[in-house]
Order: sequence, then structure tokens, then C-alpha cells
Amino acid sequence: MIQLLELKERIKQFYTKYERFITPAVKFLLAFVALMTINANVGFMSRLNSIFIVLVLSLICAFLPYGGITFVMMAVVLAHFTALSLEVAVTALALFIVAALLYYMFLPGDSILLILTPLLFFLKVPYIVPVAAGLLCGITSAIPLAFGVVIYYIMHFVKDSAGILADTGSLTMLQRYTQLINFIKDNDQMLLMIIAFVATMLVVYCIRRLSVDHSWEIAIITGLVVNIMLLLAGVFVLDIDTATFSIAAILAQSFLSGLLAFVLQFFFFSVDYSRTEYTQFEDDEYYYYVKAVPKNTVTAQDVQVKQINPKNARGQKEE
Repeated sequence: MIQLLELKERIKQFYTKYERFITPAVKFLLAFVALMTINANVGFMSRLNSIFIVLVLSLICAFLPYGGITFVMMAVVLAHFTALSLEVAVTALALFIVAALLYYMFLPGDSILLILTPLLFFLKVPYIVPVAAGLLCGITSAIPLAFGVVIYYIMHFVKDSAGILADTGSLTMLQRYTQLINFIKDNDQMLLMIIAFVATMLVVYCIRRLSVDHSWEIAIITGLVVNIMLLLAGVFVLDIDTATFSIAAILAQSFLSGLLAFVLQFFFFSVDYSRTEYTQFEDDEYYYYVKAVPKNTVTAQDVQVKQINPKNARGQKEE
């Protein structure tokens, strides 16, 4: 445990020292992975699939706030949809406008969930998103979280139905609009995922704020259990095809998400409950009861090796 805490302190010191370089690098990597994922799944505009364009856009995103990165990703998705079908692009644009109108309710940085949610769906670890949002974000993060789920399912639908949507001869414009709207309105699997994600995030958020020992650990485990139970119940109640919504995948991905959540807990909320202290004081109007829980911290060892010249050492002895 001491070695892990020392490693954590070294990482924190390294980040503090080189923050102005690390933050743009992280944004660049996030944008690059997101763009490559978008191109791999809905890359209908060949020009945007160029690695040169991806690198240039990622470099631009490295110096933008997370809200700006979200805007760039939305623009790229819309460009790909436009290359496939104007109706798809208009429907997605309407969704993005609604998300933008609600943006003022997001806490700073929460808009990143619009990128991370579909990205981690494609990377097969989606259930870390509601747990991490509950641990690190505010309650309003439920909004971008829900929209992130919708964006993923629209991208997935467009990917699977690209042939039909691109064929202007098989469907009229009105039929394509109707097909897209019906998909959003009648997709039980998407609705179930939104409910499970928002409920999980709220459960984690409420529990981790409680003044009880090991609140973060309890929040992580409880949140994942709630998520699994809601998804399994929804599969049977809504009669969702288990071939496309695998129970084994839910359990495996939940386990992996739990491991990642405990890594986050170690870096953001590592405390020593054995040294908890309680105190109370008062002023003219209130009594105050305070619970103080110290953080798990150690001072990273600074090992210095002093080089001794053997010849000089012998010369000093002879003198």
C-alpha cells in the first residue's frame, strides 16, 4: 500500500510540474481516439477519414476547452451523416441543438460526457460512465449522460442501416424521417439504458455524499448492482433480444467498470478512516459537529546517489 501511495504522490507531483503540457496532451489523445472511433463506425465522408485531417483536428482540440472539443466532435458526426443522408443529419442536428440549449445547466467540464459516453460504449466499457459521473460530477451531469446514450444509439443505428438510408430510391424523404423518429421513440433498449445510467449516477452521487465510512466504495458497489439489476429486469420486462443485449456482456463489462471505478477512487478519494476525528464548536447562532477524515498521503522518497571517485578517495587517504 505504501508503494502505491508513493506512486500516487509521484504522479501528482509530475502532473503539477508539467500540467501545461500534460493537459493539452490528454485532450489531443482524447480527441484522436474519439475521431478514429467516429470514422471507424460512421465514416461516410472519405475526406474526414484522412489521418492527416484527424491529426489536425486533434491538435486543434488540444487547445480547446472540453465544450469546444464536444462541438468539434458533433460537427464531424454531422458531416459524416450529411454525406450519407440529409435526413439523418437534420435529425441529429435537432438533437444536438436540444443538447446545446440545455448546456447552460451543465457544470463546467460535464459536456465531456457527450463524448465519453458513446466512446466508451464503442470501447465496450460503458458502465464506468454513470459511476464516474456520480463520483466526480454534479447531479446535473445526468443531462449530458442521457444525451450521450442517445448519440451512441443513433450512431449505431445509422451504422447498421447505412445501406437503406443512403438508397434514395427505396425510401422517400418522409419515410426516412419517420424511420429515424420511430427508432428514437420506440427503442426500448435505448430507453432502458438511459434509465439505468441516470439511476446509477444518482445512486452513486447520493451515497458518496453521505457522512459514512467508506462511502465511495459503497457508492461504487451499490451503483453497479443497481445498474445490473435495472438492466436485467429491463431485458425480461421489455422482452429485449438477449442476442443483441447479452447478459454475460453486462456482467463482464460491469466487473471491468468496477475495477476502473476503484482506480478513480484511489486517486481522487483515498482516505484513512482509522484516524477519523470528531469535533464540535459553536457560535452565537449554531452548534457545529465536524467529522474530519485524513487523506492517505505519504511523502515520495527522494533518493539521491552520490558518486565517489575511487582515485580521489585513495589520494585523500594517502595524504
